[in-house]
Amino acid sequence: MLRISQDALRYRCESSGRCCQGWPVEADRETVQALPKRLAGIPDYAGRKVLEEEIHDHPVYHRTLAVEQDHCVFLTPRLGCDLHARWGPEAKPLLCRQYPYLSVTTPLGTDIHLTYSCPSAAKRLQDPVPFLVIQDPADPLQVAYTVQAGGNPHVAQGSPLTWEESRAAGDAVLELLADQEREPTRSLIRSRICLEALRTPGMLEGAGRVREAFSIPQAVLETPTSPEAERMTLELLTGVFKRCGSGKPWKADASRLAALEAFVLGGLKAPARAWTSAPPEAWQAYRRYLCGKWFGSLLPSQYGLIPAFQVVLLLGLLVRLEAARRASAQGRTVEAQDLSDAAEGVDRLFPQASGFFGFWAPDGKALKSTASPVSAALILAAMP
Repeated sequence: MLRISQDALRYRCESSGRCCQGWPVEADRETVQALPKRLAGIPDYAGRKVLEEEIHDHPVYHRTLAVEQDHCVFLTPRLGCDLHARWGPEAKPLLCRQYPYLSVTTPLGTDIHLTYSCPSAAKRLQDPVPFLVIQDPADPLQVAYTVQAGGNPHVAQGSPLTWEESRAAGDAVLELLADQEREPTRSLIRSRICLEALRTPGMLEGAGRVREAFSIPQAVLETPTSPEAERMTLELLTGVFKRCGSGKPWKADASRLAALEAFVLGGLKAPARAWTSAPPEAWQAYRRYLCGKWFGSLLPSQYGLIPAFQVVLLLGLLVRLEAARRASAQGRTVEAQDLSDAAEGVDRLFPQASGFFGFWAPDGKALKSTASPVSAALILAAMP
């Protein structure tokens, strides 16, 4: 079965060039081996460094492309890819041909979505259509690479699931997050309660346990999250990053750590009124972001449903704070555009939490192959 989000179906590249800036691009072996022959005799590349260090212990990516002034060496002044312009899209690295699509394959089929680190993808958060999953479309998207979800699905360590149960639980969470009638904070709380019920030994058994878990009476433990609880969560998150910041792997990612702290501290200072009277379009964009972090990501199958949900919760909180900071700086309430801008910024900080592989793998030894140092710390901090 092929499942594609509405955002992925509606996406169109607008050639912003943002995907070629701010991070080193990792190239597959086939692309790297073809470069010397392609670039031979081209004056623009004579004596110019086009490749950086080798990537070890990764099944797909082999070398990073050189970076000049914080962008890929092949990015032209017109924000186009020179490899694409000269030899067509197949000359680009596999990662570039795939971006911003996320494609994850399990024994039950393939899910395709987007990373919002692309500004054109982030604009889809403003689309006035539900975040519906289209099953078996007549004209499916063609993606360059799909990640195979290995291992056995689980709620958390020690709480195994079948693939069918994992899909059912994932769909139930997606339905809650997309619910227009429910305040998003309550959707998050409700989802966590239901996932915890699946995890509790002996509480639920049998083929209908996912359905039973998500049928728990609504009143059970369902209370809004207080601003103080959100503040404590952010302080804990920031503390984790600061403690890890002295470690060697973080040196290559110092700018991301600084940007994260700016998101967190700036967001905490934003007045609460920025969200108090936010229009429905802003809340809709926020719901879409939560759905987008859950669907089409490798995290639920790789780390478990509860750890993946913690990542969604923390990223959603950062997006809300950053959107509030942007709006408050202009003395107005949050708008849908603030959500798009915040989503792009947060997803650029945490590419691994989007389920997108390939960015920021210092020394080729990042968490579970190719997580950024910051996002790896986020995932580890979220795991129970």
